[in-house]
Amino acid sequence: MNCRALQKHLQVDAENLSSEAREHLADCPECTAHRGLARDLETLLAGGETVPLADALRLRVEAQARVALEAAQLPRLFRRDVMLALAFAALALPLALAQGWFWLQTLFLTLEAWLPLPLLAGISAVYVASVGLSLGFLYASLPFAVAYSRRIQAEAS
Repeated sequence: MNCRALQKHLQVDAENLSSEAREHLADCPECTAHRGLARDLETLLAGGETVPLADALRLRVEAQARVALEAAQLPRLFRRDVMLALAFAALALPLALAQGWFWLQTLFLTLEAWLPLPLLAGISAVYVASVGLSLGFLYASLPFAVAYSRRIQAEAS
């Protein structure tokens, strides 16, 4: 169980917790503090009378609100995972081009005596098309990989 899901559940129904939620509460000091805050707020609201907030409670609420606001900010565009994916893509293109050029040079040097030029050109075109499609699929998959990585990180926190 992750912290976000448990804290949302604590706000709705703090009394009926699953065994997994109880285990998580025993291990996670942040969720335990959230449970205590929820109980304190519930006690204050149930009293019906207006009681000034204790300074400790007010500071805890402000700190949790600050953390929630910082977490809700838009993510930076150039995060580490995006930069790694772009670096990988930038490195793959020159390597593929160099490898393709060497392969085509070797093909023409070794086979031009036995195969006609149109057949060699056709083989070269098929090779270039296959490499182009492979790199195209690689580059097209990068946004999905970064989005998946961000989703996993968000669920883990």
